[in-house]
Amino acid sequence: MHTNSDTATPQTRMSGGAKDWRALSNLLCIWALCGRSACRKTRACRGDSRDCIPRCAPLVPEDVRVWVAALMECKRDGLCFDDARAQLPPELEAAWAAWDEVVERIADRRVRHVKDGGC
Repeated sequence: MHTNSDTATPQTRMSGGAKDWRALSNLLCIWALCGRSACRKTRACRGDSRDCIPRCAPLVPEDVRVWVAALMECKRDGLCFDDARAQLPPELEAAWAAWDEVVERIADRRVRHVKDGGC
């Protein structure tokens, strides 16, 4: 198989510093989709979110991504977290809560499996 380096897709990296994007990454629960064990163990981004978000965010349900984007926009407008959440449609809040619950449940199951001698 021949690969032409001129046609290869460059790795997508978001602009700004890695720490600037960690809140977004953590709200999306990207840590659960990440290949880095440090992220999964701490249940938070420990790598470079600028690389992980473009790669993993498409795996997050769309309504959750919409909720997070809207929340971040409210925060940029100066609202505190709780006030920003109150501004968002309840169905988006419910979608995020359901996603967070599923991710946490799966993460808990992995921890129990490893402690019980699993892979």
